[in-house]
Amino acid sequence: MTDRTPPAQDDAVLRCRECGHPAPADGPQYCDRCFGPVEVVLSTPPGPGVELRGAVDAGPTTVARWAPLLPGGLDLVGAAAGGTPLRSAPGLAADLGVAEVWLKDETANPTGSFKDRVVDVAIARGVATGRRVVACSSTGNLARAVAAGAARRGLAAVVLVPAALEADRVDLLVRLGAHVVRVDGGYDDASRAAAEAASELHHWSWVNVNLRPWYELGARTTGWEVVRQLGWMCPDRIVAPMASGALARALHDGVAHLLDLGLVDGPPPRLTVAQPAGCAPVAAAFDAGATVVRPVRPGTAVASLAMGDPPDGDAVLAAARATGGAVVAVDEDAVGPATARLHARGGLSAELAGGVVLAGLEALAARGELQRHERVVAVVTGAAAWAPPAELVSPAGANCTIEPSVGALIEALPPEITRA
Repeated sequence: MTDRTPPAQDDAVLRCRECGHPAPADGPQYCDRCFGPVEVVLSTPPGPGVELRGAVDAGPTTVARWAPLLPGGLDLVGAAAGGTPLRSAPGLAADLGVAEVWLKDETANPTGSFKDRVVDVAIARGVATGRRVVACSSTGNLARAVAAGAARRGLAAVVLVPAALEADRVDLLVRLGAHVVRVDGGYDDASRAAAEAASELHHWSWVNVNLRPWYELGARTTGWEVVRQLGWMCPDRIVAPMASGALARALHDGVAHLLDLGLVDGPPPRLTVAQPAGCAPVAAAFDAGATVVRPVRPGTAVASLAMGDPPDGDAVLAAARATGGAVVAVDEDAVGPATARLHARGGLSAELAGGVVLAGLEALAARGELQRHERVVAVVTGAAAWAPPAELVSPAGANCTIEPSVGALIEALPPEITRA
C-alpha cells in the first residue's frame, strides 16, 4: 500500500434507511432486522453556516473538498474525482423555453464519468480500514473507475464482467492494470457472483456491495458541487438519468442535507428523472400514481440504464413527487438524435444517457411542464468515449473466464490478490 496521511478519527455511523436500526460501520449493506438498505448518517458540523461554507470553499478541487461534511474514517488523500465544470448552455435554454440550462459535466472526471467520484469515496473508506483490493461487477463506467482508482492508490483491482463482454472493453480494463474475471452468463450472473464473493472476501473493497453506503455518499457530492457552483443556491430543477437510482436519490438527499444545515435557502430542486422507454419502471409507476416500482425486463439500447429492478426506485419515485418533479420515459428513437443535439447545442460529447436526459427535458417542454423562469441543471453522467492516459497504463492486468462461484474466483486469481 502507498504511504498515506492517517485518516481522521472514525466517527462513522450507519443505520437502516427503512427502520432506522443502527448498523455496523463496515458490515453488510442490508439491515439485519428488516433487510432494508444501510446508509451513512451525516452529522451536523459545529459552527455557523458561513464558516462551514468557508471551510468547503478553501478545500481542494476534488471530492476531498467536502471533508467538513463527511464523517471521519475516510482517507481522501489521493482522491482525483470531482470539481467538474458546471457549463452554461444558453442554446439549450432557448430550445427548451426556460431561463437557464446548466450542464453538470461529469465527463471531466478522470475516466470520463460520475462513477469516479463514487469510487473515490468508497476507496477512501476501504484504504482507511486497511483494504488493499478494490473490486466490483460492471461492464463499463464503474469498471473503468475502479481500475483507474485502484491504480492511482497502488492497490489491486478485480472486475467481474459477463463472459460475452466486448474484447475492446476487457482490453481497456487490462491496460489499466485490473484483473478482469469473465463470469459465464450475463451481467446479472456477474453481479450475483460479486455479491456472493463479497460475503467471503469481505476484506476487499467491493465498492457496489459491502462499501455501497460509501459509494452512495460519493454520489451526494455531485449535488453539493452544483449548489456551490451556483453561489450556494439551489436550482429550480435538477435532471438525471436513472439506472439503479443511486445518483438521483443522492442528488435529492444531498441537497436536502445542505438545506437542513442552513447552507442554502429555499425549496429543494424539483427532482426530475429520465429513463429510456425500453427500461422505464419508475416512469411507469409515476404515471400510474403507484408508490411501489414494479420490475421490468430491460429492452433498451441504452446499456448503461438497462436496470429493470432499480434498488432505489421507490425512493426516487417518492422524492420526485415530494419536490414537484417528474419521471419521464423517452422514446428509444429519440435518444440518439438528442445525444447529437446535446453536443451541437450544449457542447458536450456524451454517452447515450446524456441524450436520455435531454430528450426527457424536451418531452416535458412539449407537454408544457417547464416554466419560463426555471433554472435547470442537467447532469451529464458520462463521456461518449475515453482512452487511458499513459500514466495509468499498467502491465499488471490479466483476464480469465470462470463459472459464477466464489471458489472459481479465488482459484482464478493470483494468491497475492486473494490473500491481500
